[in-house]
Amino acid sequence: MDAPGSIDLSGAWRASAATGDLHRRFADVSFDDRGWLDVTVPGHWRGHGDLATADGPVLYRRGFEMPAPPPGHRAFISFDGVFYYGDAWVDGAYLGATEGYFFAHQFEITEQLRSGEEHVVAVEVACPSGGETGLRRAVTGVFADLPGNPGGLWRPVHVRSTGAVRLARVRTLCAEASEARGRLVVALTLDAAVVAVPRRRPEPLPARIVLRLEDETGAAVAELSRDVSLADGENHLSVDVDVEQPSRWWPHGRGGQPRYDLSVRVDVAGEPSDERRVRTAFREVRMRRWHLAVNGEPLFVHGSTYAPANSFLANASADDFRRDVTLAVEANLDLLRVHGHVSRPELYDAADDAGLLLWQDLPLRGRYARTARAQAMRQARAMVDTLGQHPSVVLWCGHDEADERRIAGSLPSWNKEVLDRSVSRALRRADPTRPVDAHAPAPLGALAAAADPRADGGSSGPAFEGLAGTARTVPRLVRFVSDLGVASAPEHLRVVPPAAWPDEAWVLEMIQGPYGDRHLTEMVPPAAYATYDEWAAATRHYQAAAVQLAIEDVRRVKGRPAAGFCHFCLNDCGATISCAVVDHERMPKPAYAALRDASRLVLATLEPRRGAVHVVNDTSDELEDAVVTVHDERGPLHAWSGTIAADRVTFVGRIAEHEALHGEVTVSLEQAWLGLIENRYSPTLLDHVARGPRRRGLSMLKRASRG
Repeated sequence: MDAPGSIDLSGAWRASAATGDLHRRFADVSFDDRGWLDVTVPGHWRGHGDLATADGPVLYRRGFEMPAPPPGHRAFISFDGVFYYGDAWVDGAYLGATEGYFFAHQFEITEQLRSGEEHVVAVEVACPSGGETGLRRAVTGVFADLPGNPGGLWRPVHVRSTGAVRLARVRTLCAEASEARGRLVVALTLDAAVVAVPRRRPEPLPARIVLRLEDETGAAVAELSRDVSLADGENHLSVDVDVEQPSRWWPHGRGGQPRYDLSVRVDVAGEPSDERRVRTAFREVRMRRWHLAVNGEPLFVHGSTYAPANSFLANASADDFRRDVTLAVEANLDLLRVHGHVSRPELYDAADDAGLLLWQDLPLRGRYARTARAQAMRQARAMVDTLGQHPSVVLWCGHDEADERRIAGSLPSWNKEVLDRSVSRALRRADPTRPVDAHAPAPLGALAAAADPRADGGSSGPAFEGLAGTARTVPRLVRFVSDLGVASAPEHLRVVPPAAWPDEAWVLEMIQGPYGDRHLTEMVPPAAYATYDEWAAATRHYQAAAVQLAIEDVRRVKGRPAAGFCHFCLNDCGATISCAVVDHERMPKPAYAALRDASRLVLATLEPRRGAVHVVNDTSDELEDAVVTVHDERGPLHAWSGTIAADRVTFVGRIAEHEALHGEVTVSLEQAWLGLIENRYSPTLLDHVARGPRRRGLSMLKRASRG
């Protein structure tokens, strides 16, 4: 909570590209910026037409009025998001440098405010554009590979007043959440200004820390205070908040999502000096061999990858994040992997509200220069400070594609053996309550490419060979499968296709980037279709069939040893051809329905390559007197009845090899309290399976390894 006297500096600023020696003069109070561009903060500089192609640096200025803080009080300016490097001045006095886009940077400006009531803040912002992999230093994650430069003051800027002691950090973690007891660990950093007396040793500053935890009705469930003596500068303190029989936060479908409001106040001489409020919850998360348990309840994870809501994050609205979370929940997903970036606070709040789990990546992607190690560790700790209070965040991941297309673990590398170990160690020390994955794709390790349907090409493609062969040959490869996905073209692309079709070079250019698929032209050749629209429709049907088959393959080996999957990917962050099942306008593609249906808790499946029929039951209820029927366009072919076991996969029967299936095939499950559930297999899927190669999973692995 901001103290009285705080002001918001969002809104109209002046900006200019840093040309010549302008960066040396622009911070002066007397500098004339009337000829500069008018820009909006928060925002990205490319949002202004005259800076639409600029890669920076860009200079920002704004005047503001604020009276001097009273004696014994202090003032701080906070830049909540600078993308990516920044240098800040107030009234011509240099405050310091910033690095890191997703957390706040604060500087004390008490002395500057004492000079008068009119002031000028100036910031030089620089953002590296992409960067050759292996030489990257900026922790910008997936944004380094997306089109456009996201540089700018993309989050609010504000000035806040405090007393002699400021709460510089409030890291809140849930260490225990049993039915009988809950415990929050609150790590505080208190920044104290101790008045020095000439020729005398500074006396410690006495203060009192007051914590109050309230439930959703506003009633206090825990209150405690602690008297402390503070030295000048930063002081670190940890406080446990215990609650008897807490209301626990659960994933959606497993229970409710009750939250608690924690207020932390520091008092000096009996008067409030600073206060912060944090919303959090009680829940425990454990992971062993990628088998996830929340509050002690095991969970077979249905997940998908979440791209940035917009390639320019400031341009996304709060409704965009709520809509994306709703799309994930309605697709029967338990988890989203926040891929290669830290998103806006609205995403995490919406996930907390909906009971959607989040796998959170640190924005490290590709190979980095050795000089990036210290900054990556610092930002890993900052990520825990920023997001640790959110119950939806259940997993930290340190690095995405640490060795790009190499098979993970094939050879030692500095990125994996040094950088990733350092980052994961920093994450574990900052947050011992959550599991940490050092790098992704994981946890398939050295054999990750074998389980990735995008790892190989072919006209029918490995997506239609599926993971069944791999699961039978080397089961450990599919204990948790990520990167299940193929690309498709959205129905409304907003980009004019080439007049002369087919144009394979144009397609290859459109599918570049972290969410594209370089094998799309092999899977669905443009030359086989008379027009772009026909080809685009074929890619969408192909994607839907591939997503359905791959997810069903993983679910059929549930617990043997599969612990879940993370499909690639849910959403588009721009108008392009990608693996997203929801396009840039948030219009679902056919693959979204395939993802939703294949992720239902109870699902009757047909393994079309062998004709085996199974029922996957992710509920804790046994399904008695269930009837499973297989029928095609001619009518019913087979029917079985019996009991479906709880929380496991039940083999039902097999269709004989000589039986030909015609048209669309439906596998239905009917049961008294469950009702009727139907699972449909399109002619596209069955046709590709029929034409697909009969390769075993191990041979696929060898080809991927040689690649």
